[in-house]
Amino acid sequence: AFKTRKLSFSPPAETFELCRYRVSGVKDLPVRGTYQLRELGGELGGSAVRILVKLRLTDGVPNNLQRCEVVIPFFNRGTIKHVEAQPTNGSVTVVGEADGGGGGHALVWLVGDRFSSRNREVALPATVYFRGGGGGG
Repeated sequence: AFKTRKLSFSPPAETFELCRYRVSGVKDLPVRGTYQLRELGGELGGSAVRILVKLRLTDGVPNNLQRCEVVIPFFNRGTIKHVEAQPTNGSVTVVGEADGGGGGHALVWLVGDRFSSRNREVALPATVYFRGGGGGG
């Protein structure tokens, strides 16, 4: 039987180790994921990126989660002006910092409590537009 545990992660801009943890009695990771980011260049004085995040439940892991949330920060790019997101499950919001300056610096993908597709996968393709003059990317 699997015990529910919360796993949070915020990817940096450079190559990174997603996570490291120890479990006993489990042969595979419960969730596997990929993250792709492609720079789109300037648009109306700002910049944009296209992202694709995919998560897949490992076979044998129950499709019944307490909560699944993915936070995707964008540092050194300025504030997020607009997002075009098409998640296969859940919803996406923009969150900011405590400075109250309007806009945000991260996306939060609230996947929910289960992966809705038959293949036990969810995906977040999105295009994120940033305000100009907010830092290099």
